[in-house]
Amino acid sequence: MRISLKILKASRSLLTLLTLKILLTHYFIFYSPPALSFEVLTLENALAKAFASNPDVASAKARASAEKAAIPSQYSLENPRLEWMQEKEMNSTTNFWSFSQEIKFPVKYFFAGKAQHLRAHGAQQNVEEKKYEIRKKVISNYYGIYVASQIILLLETQKETLKKMSKIAELHYSTDAQASQQGQMQIHFKQIKVESDIIMVQQEKEGMSAMLNALLAEDVNLKINISSTDLPIPQINPNAEKIINDLQSSSKKITSSQAVLNEMQTQNKLADWNYAPDFMLSLTRPYNNSLQDDYRFSIALSIPFWFFMKQNSEANAAFYLTEESKKQHEMVIRETQAEAQLLWSKIKANSQLLQIYQTSMLPLVSNTQNSTRSAYRAGKSSFLELLDSEEMLYETKIVYFRSLAQYVENISELEQLASVSLSTLPTVEK
Repeated sequence: MRISLKILKASRSLLTLLTLKILLTHYFIFYSPPALSFEVLTLENALAKAFASNPDVASAKARASAEKAAIPSQYSLENPRLEWMQEKEMNSTTNFWSFSQEIKFPVKYFFAGKAQHLRAHGAQQNVEEKKYEIRKKVISNYYGIYVASQIILLLETQKETLKKMSKIAELHYSTDAQASQQGQMQIHFKQIKVESDIIMVQQEKEGMSAMLNALLAEDVNLKINISSTDLPIPQINPNAEKIINDLQSSSKKITSSQAVLNEMQTQNKLADWNYAPDFMLSLTRPYNNSLQDDYRFSIALSIPFWFFMKQNSEANAAFYLTEESKKQHEMVIRETQAEAQLLWSKIKANSQLLQIYQTSMLPLVSNTQNSTRSAYRAGKSSFLELLDSEEMLYETKIVYFRSLAQYVENISELEQLASVSLSTLPTVEK
């Protein structure tokens, strides 16, 4: 009897374990939490992954490969025509075969091939330009996530500080109901503001995380863990201003536009050669043994029979398309140079601003906070003055981090325009 009870208890325990296992399996299959990433993502790794996996970069590379693969086709002849025919006269029937080949005027092959070479070169420039565009987005979002995390940490600290100050206000104004109410209202208002700021910054961080995941070709819901250590402030290279003043030799945006212009100029020359005749060569021979030595060979030339209507139209269209490309290229140069100068002025201003914050503003507000705390303990400062000094400290730090994010974004955007590294930020792979 005891043995039976032990067996029954063991069976129940086994059944319970199996049921628990089934429930846990069902939970993890159907109610699994959002995707998590426990690996720390460095900026260098993020850029390497973006260059290897980003669909825009892959698309640009595929286009460049397609344009390069099309080069031989522009130098090649069209497929020849092989024709069979039967001729019947009186009581005799003769079978013929005919071979014909269309050949364009030789110069046309040269210009068509050259135009395709330039088109392939322009596509390759687009690949490099796309890499710098993706690099700018990755760096901006990565630093944006870092800055948002630091701001959220500051706001959470400020929220805890306000809770402590609320208790201080209750003790300080325990005998003065009106002053206590005024202090509590001030604190309550600031607490609501901090809570709303946390919500807004968290929303910004989630948006930037989703964008960074998209750039890395990852699930947009994947949690990104960036380095917890302070990110360095990028330093500008000494020769940056010289490079900015000579953008035409480095900017992929400009060289890509130049490739389009060169292609259109070549197409214009090709259109001028459309006045030259094309050729048609044909050879016809009979099947019959008695006529095996007979053949018919002909050369035909195309002539502008319709008074050059087609050729004039094509030449005029190519000319105006070339003029359009010239003006567009000129505008690309002017806009790129103007944008570069604007970004360069912003970078210099941001650099000076960050230096002021590091050397003056942050130490000043920190000292002011400490002085106000000491004065408050000694009864020489009011509670509202203490509250303002605490708020000033956090707001100054937040402005500093916002300035850092703007500084990095301006640098990466300028490097995108120049298509060359101007700072200590990670570079584009070659």
